[in-house]
Amino acid sequence: MSTVLLVTLMSFLGSDQTGTVVLPLLKIGQGARAGAMGESFTALADDATAIYWNPAGLGQLAREYNFVVTHHEWFVDTRDELVHAALPVGPGALGLSLVCSSVLGIKAWDEQNQPGDTFGLWSVVASGGYGLPIGRDFYLGASVKGLFENLRTSSGFGGGIDLGAMGRPMRHLTLGIAARNLGVAHYGSQWQRLPWDVGLGASFTVPHFTATADATLPRDNWPTARIGIEVLPIKELALRLGYRSGPIDLGTLGWISGLTAGIGINIEPLSVDYALAPYGALGLTHRIGIRIRLNDRIARRSRS
Repeated sequence: MSTVLLVTLMSFLGSDQTGTVVLPLLKIGQGARAGAMGESFTALADDATAIYWNPAGLGQLAREYNFVVTHHEWFVDTRDELVHAALPVGPGALGLSLVCSSVLGIKAWDEQNQPGDTFGLWSVVASGGYGLPIGRDFYLGASVKGLFENLRTSSGFGGGIDLGAMGRPMRHLTLGIAARNLGVAHYGSQWQRLPWDVGLGASFTVPHFTATADATLPRDNWPTARIGIEVLPIKELALRLGYRSGPIDLGTLGWISGLTAGIGINIEPLSVDYALAPYGALGLTHRIGIRIRLNDRIARRSRS
């Protein structure tokens, strides 16, 4: 698996093919916590959203049940609904996710510039994956996904795979690599490439503080850098801040559109997370999510 990841990584370096892939929903980082930390989650991936960021992270959840439900509120009435789950199975954890994105109330106009009916556009991505520990402090994972997109005058369907690895060379340092969206989709009579990318990440964690950094190498654009921090002044409160150089166009929307920020309220086993990200003249975007973590004692009883 490591060889596949490295070969894929090398094929992505230096690519400049903007606009040559489909289903941009797959480029949207998932989860409010990761969203507040600049979407730099490849080497952290310590909740059920790991199935998106790095399926190897599911291996860290082998002794707990983990659930994440998130709502993304975008501009121009675009909304995403996301459900993630990680379930202990065998030596690792099984990950499941369902993502639905929609834009409703779009007005149609005919060739004579006369108003017609209203319609909606929507996309669905369903994923399943597995991550497990290999030796001490090293994890491997993989996931498969199926997708469908309705564009009113046409529709598309397809699928892909994600591959990931994580390791801790030092007590507080974790490194991760993930190849995401390796697949194709069929629209009309043609097969199109999904927005493949490779993420390289590092996370540094000590009590009450986490710092993350990612380099993302997309198939259809230039590499981007992402960083994030999470501070817990008390265990019930998390303050988060991040910055990302893409995939937003900082040159057009302004440097402030790279900022992300958020807050988390932790009352075990429940956490409520909020993230805010500006997009220049396009406006503000919001993410709110709930994470539920059921501890290892429940996981052990499920196996007995």
